[in-house]
Amino acid sequence: MELQNIFNNKIKRKNFFITLGVGAGSFLLMRSLPFRFLSKRFSKSKSSSNNKIKVRINPSAVSRKKLG
Repeated sequence: MELQNIFNNKIKRKNFFITLGVGAGSFLLMRSLPFRFLSKRFSKSKSSSNNKIKVRINPSAVSRKKLG
C-alpha cells in the first residue's frame, strides 16, 4: 500500500512538471509569434516605401569647396 502511494505521488509530480513545461513553452511561443509576424509585415511595407532616398542641397548652405 505504501509503495503504491509513493508511486502515485511520483506520477502526480511528473504530470505537474510536464504541464508546467508545456504551459511555459506555449506562453513563450504565443508571446513571440504574433509580434514576429506583425513586425515582418510592417518592415516590408516600410522598406518598400523608403527604397529611394531623396537628397536635396540646401540653397542657403555655405560651400566648402576650396580653390587652390
